[in-house]
Amino acid sequence: MGLWRKARRLGAAVLAATTLGAAGLLPAAAIAAPATSPSPFAIRGVIEGYYGLSWTLPETKAVLAFMGAHGMNTFVYAPKFDPYQRNQWQDLYPAAQLRTIAAMVAAARRDHVRFVYSLSPGLSIVYSSPADRAAVEAKFAQLRSIGVHDFMLSFDDVSYNLKWPADQRIYHGSISLAQVALTNAIYAAEIRVDPSFQLMFTPTDYWGAQPGIYFTHISRLNPAIDIIWTGPGVVSPTITAANAEAIARLIGRPPLIWYNYPVNDWTVPQPEFNNPATMQPQDMFLGPVRGLAPNLGPHVRGVLSNPMLEPYASEVPLATLADYLNHPATYNPVASWRAAIAAVAGPLAGPFTVFARALSPYPEILPVNRWYWTTTDATVDGGEAQVLAAYARNPATLGRLPAMATLRATFSAWVADAPALSRLPNPALSAEIAPWVAWMPREGTYGLEALGLLRDLAAGNSAAAAAARARVQADAAALAKAPVQFGGHLGSFLTRVAALS
Repeated sequence: MGLWRKARRLGAAVLAATTLGAAGLLPAAAIAAPATSPSPFAIRGVIEGYYGLSWTLPETKAVLAFMGAHGMNTFVYAPKFDPYQRNQWQDLYPAAQLRTIAAMVAAARRDHVRFVYSLSPGLSIVYSSPADRAAVEAKFAQLRSIGVHDFMLSFDDVSYNLKWPADQRIYHGSISLAQVALTNAIYAAEIRVDPSFQLMFTPTDYWGAQPGIYFTHISRLNPAIDIIWTGPGVVSPTITAANAEAIARLIGRPPLIWYNYPVNDWTVPQPEFNNPATMQPQDMFLGPVRGLAPNLGPHVRGVLSNPMLEPYASEVPLATLADYLNHPATYNPVASWRAAIAAVAGPLAGPFTVFARALSPYPEILPVNRWYWTTTDATVDGGEAQVLAAYARNPATLGRLPAMATLRATFSAWVADAPALSRLPNPALSAEIAPWVAWMPREGTYGLEALGLLRDLAAGNSAAAAAARARVQADAAALAKAPVQFGGHLGSFLTRVAALS
């Protein structure tokens, strides 16, 4: 059994005492009042929008309970590998799967969380087809029968080219005109049937704020429809009020932020990406939310976080997002992060803090203005850079360099604290983080051996340095084959140290 599957089994065991919901389908019912909060953000929540294995029912119920306890009021069900949500969007759910979603809806109601169902028909829909529009309405009607009144139509990650000749002719080759016509028609039809109906829209252009015909067209969506936007980039470590105002001018309303943190599906190696059962992200992101402006609230409809494939580990960054959303003007990321760690790790907060700090990302910019995260505390990468620079200037100063002592303490903690992480209060969390914990002591040892090589080189001990160099070269080769990223740019550090003379 893979570690990911083991985590799911343990999660189910931890929640075995939780009632899984009524056996039959739920009647249509209004969602209870949302979780209360002094927040300036009307919509605060989570969108299960990643590529990967959908969360199990117990995992989803745990997330919903967490959300309700933290003042989050909206959950969007949008897992890309639910076949009835995307690839087979036009097919109604079989009874067993519908009962599972009904149990989610019931749990959301108990936790005062609005349940939103996202449908992604863009891969195959004929926008101009009455039959396909009817299929969307039939799907919504089925879900309304179990108590869903809030929906999202999602057209992210689809081709900009209209696939069908009829659509090309009717919409003059414009995907945006086709999407607007369909979405407005669906909204008009559904609001007549269900006065409680609400709709969100995820566009194909969902990031950036460059004026163009796509944004001009989608500004014609019914004003009651919220429009999703991920920020200046697909992954946006910084979103300001000015950013939000820029896109609002283009789409004719404040955006609803789809916040791509701490999602880690994009770190899955490409060969594994289309097999959800074996997908193993290389990265885990456990740092606090940073970079959302304290004055963002009045300029957006809200923020929905796209979480990691690992629901229990996601609670750490999600707790900090909840703190930000509830009190953006006074949000303290470090204090919030420490409280979040204490909540999940209890008496093992110390070792978990060491682990989570090593997986606290900071932003870097890749080509085409797409922001991404790098994978470790900036102080580790910064310390490694300081050590290399000091050696280049004068190797004799290394012994007095604070960065050497800091790195030695950090690498030693990676070795010493890893064993405790298999004994966290929630065994499912221990199982989720196990792939990274497995490399934590190894990378700590590798880092210590690199520092030892630097010490031997600085002291002119050629025999010891030769032996240490061989170890560091072997360490770098082993690290290059690691299935996960733990120590950030440690591999580069090892390689550079091994090349010194």
